[in-house]
Amino acid sequence: MGEFVRLFNAREFFEAHDALEEFWQEYGGGDRTFYQGLIQVAVALEHAQRGNQKGARGVLNSARHRLQPYLPHYEGFDLTRLLQQASRCIEEGEEPPYLPDPGADDEEA
Repeated sequence: MGEFVRLFNAREFFEAHDALEEFWQEYGGGDRTFYQGLIQVAVALEHAQRGNQKGARGVLNSARHRLQPYLPHYEGFDLTRLLQQASRCIEEGEEPPYLPDPGADDEEA
């Protein structure tokens, strides 16, 4: 997850997608859709970076559907905020969201 967050925050959305997808494909946990939703947020932002607003909207809608059961927060992520900021990025050209490092709290303790 750390590599996904690092790449996402570096605005390397395609690479972030690849990093988490590799994990997701082998993951057998009941919250697979959570990880799939995060992957889709990265893909949506990649589409937006490339100027494909229609594709970005479609993928972000899929991400919303996948992340809905985990709202508002899950695994250290404010998913409501993430989806709102990603939507504003796509629709209004705002800066893409940043993700917190979910392991940061553990390292400080």
